[in-house]
Amino acid sequence: MQKFFHLVLLNLTGGDFRILIAANVMVIAATSICWVMLSRLILNEQSWSEWLVPGVLLGFGFNTVAWGFSFQFLSGLFFLALANLLWVKSVLTGRDKLGDGAYLALAFCALCGGNGLITSTILGFGFLCAIIFSRGLRSSSLAARFCLLVWGITVLAIWLGWTSSAATEVQANDQEQYVYFAFGMLKSWLGIFAINSSFIKSLFATFILIIALGGSFLLMLRNKPGNSGSYPSLVVLPVFLSALQTVAMIVAISYSRAGMQPWSPGLELHYGYLVTALPLSAWIVILILSKGVLRNFLLGAFVLVVGFAFLTNAGWRIKAAQDEYRRGTAVAADIVSPVSADVVAQRHIKEFYWVEGEQAEIAVSNGLVLLRETRFWSPRVVD
Repeated sequence: MQKFFHLVLLNLTGGDFRILIAANVMVIAATSICWVMLSRLILNEQSWSEWLVPGVLLGFGFNTVAWGFSFQFLSGLFFLALANLLWVKSVLTGRDKLGDGAYLALAFCALCGGNGLITSTILGFGFLCAIIFSRGLRSSSLAARFCLLVWGITVLAIWLGWTSSAATEVQANDQEQYVYFAFGMLKSWLGIFAINSSFIKSLFATFILIIALGGSFLLMLRNKPGNSGSYPSLVVLPVFLSALQTVAMIVAISYSRAGMQPWSPGLELHYGYLVTALPLSAWIVILILSKGVLRNFLLGAFVLVVGFAFLTNAGWRIKAAQDEYRRGTAVAADIVSPVSADVVAQRHIKEFYWVEGEQAEIAVSNGLVLLRETRFWSPRVVD
């Protein structure tokens, strides 16, 4: 899906790659709106802490706002948020068509790479179990069966056709390497802010995990039909599944990537956005479980951490952009110049790729050749 989306945008703008970053921001904004609307539906009220949502998702500590090639991650979490919103609205209003829409959203989610496939599988299976075991959600309409069938066929076909990559085949030297990678991912939703004082921030991230996963699970167990102060399990289910799929994502990525590239500071830029559903799930759980002074204290502390992380990440991003401006301009000039792709790749390999060496240079060079074959590319001078 990412390649098709990028191809359309680049053709519409004559190859202006800045449109990819703009598209990223728009998708993140839409995802933020879905999460805010979800919290309002569940709680039936607004909260002063809602700005925490864009504070987490629109943070400058991820590659999502630095370059355009993070759409795979963005799209998966957008469809997750959309599916959650449609599901809860369907439960609260009794409109089956909204629940059907949730499954269509999850079918698209499955097309968003391995991360989207994991998300779609867990949420879709969780919703299906709820439909089977809840009389109020049973629907025999043709539309409902069709949407469920589309999701099921899509997910099953992708799983059956999945083959492990070369990166997945590389095994870590010891088990601690996997654990270290997982803990690195767990706090990566804080962005670059997570690098310093790593132990303290790991404890905080673990606390958020416990609230999100454990709290939402307890809320479902505590469900008491007819009690005006309770939150039905079916409404809280998406919050629990969002936290659960994040944990599954951390485990899967740690297992498949720790051997190839052990966790190191800076990987928060790449993986951090994938973990953002965890703090947002914890935020909703806090809103549901706590009241009065305790709620304001917990939310205040949460907002303070997110706000400080946002400012830290923004400061780092601005400085990095200033430092890299000249190098970026030189790379752009060489890309659109008559200089051969091999020379451009060798000259700027550090700007193009996260590793050096002949194989990396060949991969980048081949990509440049394909780029220059597109109809909107022509040799010219960059100011």
